[in-house]
Amino acid sequence: MPRDGGAFAIVSRVRAARVVAGMSMLVALVAGCRRTAAVPERPNVLLVTIDTIRADHVGAYGGAQGATPAIDAFARDAVLFEQAIAAAPLTLPSHVTILSGILPFRSGVRVNGTDHVGPNVPLLAEAFADRGYRTGAFVSALVVKAGSGLARGFGRYDDAFDSNRGKEERVFAVERPGEETTAKALEWIAQQRAARAPFFAWVHLYDPHAPYAPPPDFAARFPNSPYDGEIAYADSCFARLVAGVDASDTAILLAGDHGESLGEHGEAGHGVFVYDATVRVPLLLRLPGRRLAGTRIRTQVRLADVAPTLRRLAGLAPAESDGEDLAPLLSPGAPAAAATDRPAFSEADYATFVLGWSPMRALRAGGRKYIEAPKRELYDLRADPGERDNAYGRDEGASRELARQLAAIAARKPLAAATSSAMDPEAARRLASLGYISGAAQPVDYDRIDATRTDPKDRIGAWQQIEAGLLARQTREYEKAVGIFERLLAAYPTLNPVILRDYAEACRETGRVDRAIELYERVLKTAEPDANDFFGLGVAWHLKGDQAKSAENLERAVAMNPSDKTAWIDLGSVRLVLRDLPRAGEAFGKAAALDPKSSKALSGLASIAFEQRDFGKSEGLLRSAIAAAPEDAELRFHLARVKRAMGDLSTARAIYAELTKSSHPEVAQAARRALDTLR
Repeated sequence: MPRDGGAFAIVSRVRAARVVAGMSMLVALVAGCRRTAAVPERPNVLLVTIDTIRADHVGAYGGAQGATPAIDAFARDAVLFEQAIAAAPLTLPSHVTILSGILPFRSGVRVNGTDHVGPNVPLLAEAFADRGYRTGAFVSALVVKAGSGLARGFGRYDDAFDSNRGKEERVFAVERPGEETTAKALEWIAQQRAARAPFFAWVHLYDPHAPYAPPPDFAARFPNSPYDGEIAYADSCFARLVAGVDASDTAILLAGDHGESLGEHGEAGHGVFVYDATVRVPLLLRLPGRRLAGTRIRTQVRLADVAPTLRRLAGLAPAESDGEDLAPLLSPGAPAAAATDRPAFSEADYATFVLGWSPMRALRAGGRKYIEAPKRELYDLRADPGERDNAYGRDEGASRELARQLAAIAARKPLAAATSSAMDPEAARRLASLGYISGAAQPVDYDRIDATRTDPKDRIGAWQQIEAGLLARQTREYEKAVGIFERLLAAYPTLNPVILRDYAEACRETGRVDRAIELYERVLKTAEPDANDFFGLGVAWHLKGDQAKSAENLERAVAMNPSDKTAWIDLGSVRLVLRDLPRAGEAFGKAAALDPKSSKALSGLASIAFEQRDFGKSEGLLRSAIAAAPEDAELRFHLARVKRAMGDLSTARAIYAELTKSSHPEVAQAARRALDTLR
């Protein structure tokens, strides 16, 4: 795909100079550029991140897809950075860098799911709050949930998705559409504006992430490119956000967190490689009053530069950072010869985490990129923007110099000890539904790059098949997933644990219960025991009808991870079938303690109270469950059953009559039968 391969010419750059204490360099700099209203002392700041958006699919960056009219219009009012590079091609590590200025290997956040932000990593929201700003975050995917550590410093962290209401835990939504996130953000911003309170808001839009399923109107506009349809939808949400703030007193920074390979170099998505398809992203900054509108900066910058830039813009206290303030690049009087690319370091650790393959590192500077891997690479991006002609070995001078710069950055001391932890099995299941693969429970070596480790380039075909199988499961094409994993298992027996787990899940979902049990048991023999494996085996035995073996394995799952709410609920359900009411109540109680608004936990406790003929308690629990999940028709059916047992036939009839109109055929049919018995 076309890229701005020749866009490395320098516009301007000067080294940061000392600034009068308490004064924002950006504010001081731009205030003298035009004779317009004064820059506010504490400007509002809106940070918008769009997940998985390639720079070359944005019109302002040369994209011809026509998917970004709002971003393109915004670019005319903003400063656009033509060469902005992400630190990692994964959502959570990249966002930690955006919000802290710290590179992934130093923050300890290298992959999604297991890693979380440690207390020693300085986050923007804390600094804004310390200066009296009201802070709010509105995110669209489980990957950046509050438990990731990103919530620190935010007065409000909205990661509760309305689209989840009424859904069973096992099919719980792990993302929400951009319009839902946007509506929540705009409501909060309006409240801050009405209170005349300075605010810092972060809005995260996840829509361009696979699987690509744009809303119908956008799908119709891009019938041959659903990825661009998703970008167009996110663009429409961004338009609403821009319209919801006052341009005179609000700075807006728009950034992509990473891109998408779309088949380049054999990678369909992102996370494995550090080519420009996944690390070059859009980055635009609209200053209050639209100052410096239409400026384009060709000097290379990094997403690590975002945090120090916003700190200086709002007059916040400085903090340690691997990035630099962008203000010097905006100085209209800076000599062009002083502007040189800021060396951009990127790392890809996803395949290392999942399969133990070698990590990949990249250093991009001066129009070249050096990639450190078992098979090293060097590209002249001006002549070869698609990174197809590996010049490593032909240009030894450039290779040595970029390798030296990379090594100097990699030698920086981490801010804290490793922040990885065992992945919550429930989170692992939900991350899988976002298309992310779970890794092993073993310690991961993220540092060693040598010929003894698998170079991801050599096995990208296997990786793509694994992701294709996971995507088939994600889109509920279970038979297709089974076929993919069968072929993978035959072709790559050394990948057994990863393949076996997903293959077992696909078999379970297609009713191949015996095969699923066989595969889960093979996993337990070939890999470190994992709570999710015992959970899956427990569910499989339940489906086979052996509730005792189901309970045995679910008990192992919760013993390994007592915070797995779904496993507790399933264990309670199995014990209920076994008529072990006291222990069933214990399991449902554990789930309710983990999540007091879990409709399934409350419903399970209501079932036990019903069996014990405590109908009043059962009714109260069911009403709480219905309040938590008002769209769950089964809960109302159970309430009618309780009211009938209490002798309140009138209320029972009314509920059954309402449920005969349910969109769930099984519930409607059961309600009609129950109603007939009351006539």
